[in-house]
Amino acid sequence: MPESIRIGVASNSGELLNGYFGSCLRFLVYQLSKNEHRLIDIRSTIGANDSDDRNLFRVNLVKDGHVLFM
Repeated sequence: MPESIRIGVASNSGELLNGYFGSCLRFLVYQLSKNEHRLIDIRSTIGANDSDDRNLFRVNLVKDGHVLFM
């Protein structure tokens, strides 16, 4: 989408903004423009706890976005 931004939303339910960065089950990724919005990806955080750095794991899931809501 031209002239759009990408946002991440920390979510436990898969529909709402109801998670914390360090403990949410997933990030919902939306592309937003002035006239349109789309859910473009759902990124699971399941592997974070097995990672050497669980916060870095989570950062890498959302680093392509402009804004993160938690």
